[in-house]
Amino acid sequence: MKNYYKWRAECPELSADLRPRSILGLLKAGYHGVLRSRDSTGSRVLIYRIAYWDPKVFTAYDVFRVSLITSELIVQEVETQRNGVKAIFD
Repeated sequence: MKNYYKWRAECPELSADLRPRSILGLLKAGYHGVLRSRDSTGSRVLIYRIAYWDPKVFTAYDVFRVSLITSELIVQEVETQRNGVKAIFD
């Protein structure tokens, strides 16, 4: 945790503006989603639809922020802490 918060302090261009509203456009475009159900091992499953990212509209920082915000939210779930996360890049 110390390293994570140190990184956030050192990289404000990535870790600033971590409000869900800042990534709403990417979410509406269908770039990123979290499955409602967990997989058979209890892991939370994230889906990234790379083809839905338009770099003319959303920066690489925006894309990274999606993962960062999602990670900060789901890591609060005890079951996710125990069983982990899996990501599918489509």
